[in-house]
Amino acid sequence: MKKSLLAIPLIASALVIVALVTLYPVNTDFNTANPDWNGLTDFAQKTKAVEGSLATLANLYDPQNYTLFIIGPSKNFSQQEAAAVKSFLARGGVVFLMDDFGTANQLLMLLGVNSRFSGKLLLDPLLNIGHPVLPISYWGGKRIALNYATTLNLTDQQGARVIATSSPFSYLDLNLNNHYDKGEPTGPFPVAVELSYGSGRLILVSDSSLLINSMLNREQNLQFALYLAGGKTPAIDNSHWEENLHAMAKRFLLSLWLIASSPEVKYSLAVSLAIIAWAFGKTHFKRGLNLF
Repeated sequence: MKKSLLAIPLIASALVIVALVTLYPVNTDFNTANPDWNGLTDFAQKTKAVEGSLATLANLYDPQNYTLFIIGPSKNFSQQEAAAVKSFLARGGVVFLMDDFGTANQLLMLLGVNSRFSGKLLLDPLLNIGHPVLPISYWGGKRIALNYATTLNLTDQQGARVIATSSPFSYLDLNLNNHYDKGEPTGPFPVAVELSYGSGRLILVSDSSLLINSMLNREQNLQFALYLAGGKTPAIDNSHWEENLHAMAKRFLLSLWLIASSPEVKYSLAVSLAIIAWAFGKTHFKRGLNLF
């Protein structure tokens, strides 16, 4: 009896912790559970996106129905992950690789792709949405708004199709002093390109912030992503972002919920609970008989 009473506060504390982790929003960059300016909540909700580890998404999701989004990676990629992406592309899939100063070039190297993210800051003092670090770029006759973007180098990349470019007034701020200096390269620069890769398409976008909550509805950003996704459901890689303890705990609880809510687990759990209830009732019934 005493042990049961001692367990009640522990159970209550665990439930409170789970509730706080679940209800309190995370604040890490690109997280789909982050409703703040730097999260992907709006994009995920508007497109009914799914998310998971890169290997899981690339290996298990049908490229006929899903487009793979790798956004703002800050962790290195493994050979196994690169092989999974290759397989997704080989099956006719479309992969968005959106980065600026992260680790996307490492994945391009593993894929054997020659194009690279330049890693140089793109500024536009004339055509921007309030500051040179928020330059306007052009997708056909439409405008997209970038946020601390870089550019793409297409050296020796055959078959590359440039989708979007910066304006002729843009330049690369090589010394990061926020103004143009003689000799710094000037635009237009490619900021989004499409590469044929086997039967699939690899789309490089030199801005990881294009789809975050504070940028999604600027200019034609959302329409740009939806157009390139081709009507398929976005599958967002969540395994290459740096996470704090809260974000990791929330992702763990989400994984448990997804497992528990699957039909197989629900039916197994119902059967198990029925067996436990039957055994518990049978035991107490026997004890009742022994009293007489």
